[in-house]
Amino acid sequence: VDPEGVLQARNRLIALSKALTTNSPTGKFVTRPSDTKKFQQAIADLEAVSSSSSSSSSREKELLLGDWKLIATSNVPSSDIRRRITEKQNSNSSNGDKKSWFNLPKARSGLSSDSTSSLNPLQKSIQKSFQVTQRIRNDTAQDGEINRVDNVIEYTPLDTLEDVLPKESPLSNMFGSINVNPLQVKKGKVVLIHKAEVESVSPILRTKIAWTSSVLNVAGTSQYFEEGGADVFGVNNLFGEFLSVGSFDTPFVDEDVRVSRSTSGPILEQLRVFVRVGSNILEEGMLDSLTAEMRVEEEIEVSSSSIESQMKTVTDAAEKVTEVLGDAMDDVVERVQDVVEEDLEEVGKAVEEIQAGGDNIVEAVSNATKAIAKVPADVGNVVAEDVAEVVDKLQDAVSGDDSDDVGDEEGVEEEDKKD
Repeated sequence: VDPEGVLQARNRLIALSKALTTNSPTGKFVTRPSDTKKFQQAIADLEAVSSSSSSSSSREKELLLGDWKLIATSNVPSSDIRRRITEKQNSNSSNGDKKSWFNLPKARSGLSSDSTSSLNPLQKSIQKSFQVTQRIRNDTAQDGEINRVDNVIEYTPLDTLEDVLPKESPLSNMFGSINVNPLQVKKGKVVLIHKAEVESVSPILRTKIAWTSSVLNVAGTSQYFEEGGADVFGVNNLFGEFLSVGSFDTPFVDEDVRVSRSTSGPILEQLRVFVRVGSNILEEGMLDSLTAEMRVEEEIEVSSSSIESQMKTVTDAAEKVTEVLGDAMDDVVERVQDVVEEDLEEVGKAVEEIQAGGDNIVEAVSNATKAIAKVPADVGNVVAEDVAEVVDKLQDAVSGDDSDDVGDEEGVEEEDKKD
């Protein structure tokens, strides 16, 4: 394992996740197909450069413990569906008439795009209001064991509509200062409590969970709530842990970042990226630095891919130019030979008239002189015509336009039909 390569792939995933969710109308839920593909590919790249052994898996099991902030999540086709799609695309790519999208040039992942301006104020406000944290705990005396997983969904309500209504809108002056939080709720959170158990550590770190209860906790400054927060509602799973059972795999985890994968129906799986609460990666300056660094690397990769593509185009054009020149020279030689043979035949006839003598000897000599003079003129005309055709073909070869060839083929087909 290359530690530097793993670190770069991890940082690229974090930077991309931040960029995609910042630009996403659904916040941390990456739903646009193009963004989903980028997100999935970044996780696959990280998995490809990181590996797990039995000893490292035990270490990873201990690293799971702690509070993890959700950075991004997305539903993607399951591994079986992806395998079938890949096999189909690989099969298509082996067919000369079809091309696989895997062979497309390197494209920008989304780090270079900034579409936050397309989000309306309400979408931006919702993004800031919700936060999801996963707490993986050990309530037993045994070190390193996991027996509880809590999914905590926190919501910070708006006090006024100032952040929702555009400042330039007349509605902002009319309704912006209206109190929409009369109970003065500062924060609300729903805690989904699960019983947990590590099912395996190798070849994949898998954790089994079963929902046991849910709790609603509300904090506020009014007389109805406690400022530090208090549980106001709870519900238990009356059907036992045999229902609402699931599991999640951990293909990657280190001191700061964790990737989770779980099934979501027969054809989908859910990918999640977490950052440990308290990690300096969550600091805005660090995230901006990672994003800027990944943008530079990405621009270099895209530029290199573009140069390679252009070089291939030039190479293909050079090969076609060589082919065109070879064919053209063969045509020129053949046509010059035909013209010279025809002119020499006329010269021969004129010489025979001179040798035969007769009353028209002067006219015969004149004809012979004209026939001899015609040879270089005819050769020049042939060469000039062929040069013009060669220039046109060379231009088509360089530009990649085969329309003339197609036209010629269609013309031949039409002639064949007439015959």
